[in-house]
Order: sequence, then structure tokens, then C-alpha cells
Amino acid sequence: MGKTTTAARILLVSYIVTIVWIILFKMVGSLDGFREMFYSQPHHVNWIPFKESVIVNHHLQTREIIDNLLIFLPFGGLLALGFKKMNIFKVTGIVMVFTVAVELLQYTFGLGRADITDVLMNTLGAVLGYLIYRLLKAVFPSSKTDRVLVIAGLSLFSVILVGLLIIVAFN
Repeated sequence: MGKTTTAARILLVSYIVTIVWIILFKMVGSLDGFREMFYSQPHHVNWIPFKESVIVNHHLQTREIIDNLLIFLPFGGLLALGFKKMNIFKVTGIVMVFTVAVELLQYTFGLGRADITDVLMNTLGAVLGYLIYRLLKAVFPSSKTDRVLVIAGLSLFSVILVGLLIIVAFN
């Protein structure tokens, strides 16, 4: 396993930890915040795709749907970058299982509502991320492409993480 693959896998693990922190723990940064957060929301499951995410107070809302898609784009690309034998079916399965697990944890511990729309959009985002990675590899077949993608991903991830930490620090 090369340095680029190792770096991609480290970036993938860091990304997953950050996603869990954002989705499950709502970017809480203190122990008191964690204690208050558990069981703070009613147990609720939405089994109808796009029902509660799209119509809020009789108005069309697409932001959450688009955000879910965008936040999971890197997941598919990082899976492909870190695991060369990854295919679209494996990406779909891994991300779907991950998302269902997160939704179940949200429901179980009262951390948020479980929503089938989240499962669908998160999975679609990861699949699109995988396809974008494959397209980039087809257009730029050089062995340096993976290295450039890891460096770009690490840079972007670092900027986003610092921004999130600043938000938490000043909230």
C-alpha cells in the first residue's frame, strides 16, 4: 500500500469521525453539551421519502436535501481513492449501512429524527462522489491524479474543520 492510499484512508477515517460529530453530536464541544443533548428530541421516524424534508410549513425546502447530498460526496470518492477495488455497488452498500446506522442511533438516543430521505440523499451523494472520482481518473489517468486529489481533499478538509472548530468555540 502506497503513501497516497494510506493518506486517503486516514482522510476517510477523519471525514467519517467529522460526519458523526456533525450529524450525531451536532458539533457539541463540551461534556455538559453531550449530556444535555441525549434524549433531548422526541423519537420520530419519517418513512416517506421527501415528505418532511421538502415541505415545511407549506413551503418547499430543498436545502437539507442538497446539503445531505453535498456532505456525502467525499465519502464515495474517498472510498474509491483509499480502496482500489471499490466499485459502485460496494460504495452504495457501505454508505447505506453507515447512514442507516447513524439514523438508528439518532432515533435510539433521541439525537434527532430518523429520516429515509437522509438515507437516500446521503447514499446518492456518495455514489455521485464515486462517479466523479472515476471520471477524474478517466480524464486524468496519471498516477499523480490520486496524489493531487488527496492533497486537495486534505486541504479542503482542514479548512472546513478549522471553520467548524471556530464556530463551536464561539457558540
